Amino acid sequence: MEDFDDIFIVNDDSAKVRKGSILISEPLGRDMFFKKSVILIVEHNRKGSVGFVINKPLFLPMREIFDKFPSIPDNISLGGPVELNSLHFIHTLGDMFGEAKRLKSNLYWGGDFEQMQMLMKAGLVDTTQIKFFVGYSGWEPGQLDDELSRSQWVVSKLSAEKIINSPRDLWNECIESLGQRFKPWLHVPDEPALN
Repeated sequence: MEDFDDIFIVNDDSAKVRKGSILISEPLGRDMFFKKSVILIVEHNRKGSVGFVINKPLFLPMREIFDKFPSIPDNISLGGPVELNSLHFIHTLGDMFGEAKRLKSNLYWGGDFEQMQMLMKAGLVDTTQIKFFVGYSGWEPGQLDDELSRSQWVVSKLSAEKIINSPRDLWNECIESLGQRFKPWLHVPDEPALN
């Protein structure tokens, strides 16, 4: 029989972090940015790692954040605690914006910002194809590997569509998809010390 503590230990050496991977946070000990978060990794190399929290929507109109932005329905999230004055985007539109970085099949990061705005104003791009982030999540070289070795994240994957149009309860969906071993994570209270 497993000890209770063992449900928080992830022993999956086969899952490697790469561009397009998803990190799912363990349910305990996270700050407001990363508690029950799902992060898309857009860069992972010897210089460090960069990602965006995809399941923390901001309930602000895009025009409040970026005043020159077209008036469109919003699909914007808090990407992480680094450079909260920066705006980033991922999309399923390939090289339509020029120089976008391919993350995985049908998912891209960035591109020409002005061209993207023009296409949105023209109604050629909508929020089912693009997602915006204020700030990002960053790790120095070796930092993410250290956090993975301490079982702070589970590495997984999601479809491009689910990443762009992530539901509010995405963390729960991801945990359920990991199988029976992770089901106890769904029952961990938000504030264990108060129970």
